[in-house]
Amino acid sequence: MKEFKEGSISFNFVVPEISCSTKEVYKLFREKFLDLKHIDMAFVKKIQKMKTLDIVKNYSKEQLNDLYPPSRVLYPALENFAHP
Repeated sequence: MKEFKEGSISFNFVVPEISCSTKEVYKLFREKFLDLKHIDMAFVKKIQKMKTLDIVKNYSKEQLNDLYPPSRVLYPALENFAHP
């Protein structure tokens, strides 16, 4: 097991009063967003070697969270809480 040595970073969490169906988000993800043939393993390997702060600074939430795009499709009001 490799020891995890990395400084802590701060996050601001926004928890809007929007209920999202996990089942529906995953369903839409599987139907419209999941493309196993085009998983970018080079990207995966690249960010595995990066520090968390560098990942957060350099990549968008869409690049880092596969469930964000289908969630926005199902719950457009989430866009009101999105930050760049």
